[in-house]
Amino acid sequence: MFCRSALLLIALGAALVRAQSADDVVRETQRLKAQIEQERRMASADSARQAEWRRQSRERLATMRAEAQRLARERDSLRGFVDRRLSAPPPPPPRTASAAASRKAFAAAVAARIDAFLPRLVAPEAASTRSDLEGLSRSLKAGKTDASEGLSRLFDAWAEGLDAAARLAVRPGTHTTGSGRAVRGNFLSVGGLMEAFVDREGDYAAVRSAAGWEEIPDVQVRLALRDACAKVSGSDGPGWAWIPVAPGARP
Repeated sequence: MFCRSALLLIALGAALVRAQSADDVVRETQRLKAQIEQERRMASADSARQAEWRRQSRERLATMRAEAQRLARERDSLRGFVDRRLSAPPPPPPRTASAAASRKAFAAAVAARIDAFLPRLVAPEAASTRSDLEGLSRSLKAGKTDASEGLSRLFDAWAEGLDAAARLAVRPGTHTTGSGRAVRGNFLSVGGLMEAFVDREGDYAAVRSAAGWEEIPDVQVRLALRDACAKVSGSDGPGWAWIPVAPGARP
């Protein structure tokens, strides 16, 4: 009798152990299924973000290519205009006071366009171009240079500026503020059109102008310069960066 009771107790205990093990297996299986489903959702979300980034990149690249083609067509058109103006004309009619006044007004207009372009040439790489254009403006105002020649040289400077805008460079260094404080950060150069400085956190930034370095008070512009330095230098991942080349530009 005692042996039969013991055998019944042992069989009951084994059944309880098997039931508990089966419940553990079910719970573990459910946990693994939930984890797999969560990883699938995260992978799907990452794929969607990457697809959206690639779509935006293709659209922006297409826009930039279209703009480059438009500028190339305008440059070719302007060069053709200049070539036609410089081609051998028929014998000029006798000079009159009105013709001389027209030539003087044309030269003054070209000189004014040159003077409007000079403030953009503030980077050290553009020092030679700026010096040449300053001399050309003075020569036009003094009547020593023909207006058509001045216009042709101005178009060449604009074309060089468009090509230089594609050359981006970042170098680390130290900038001294107007108060004499030394700040560590990066210098960002956009061809010969712009040179700016921004510290590593984006708390201080300055841009070079014809009058010297000018501090940038706008927080958004400072942060945009910081992000642009990170992308150009390669310390950040690939992507698009806004660079405030035009004076007073905002992201």
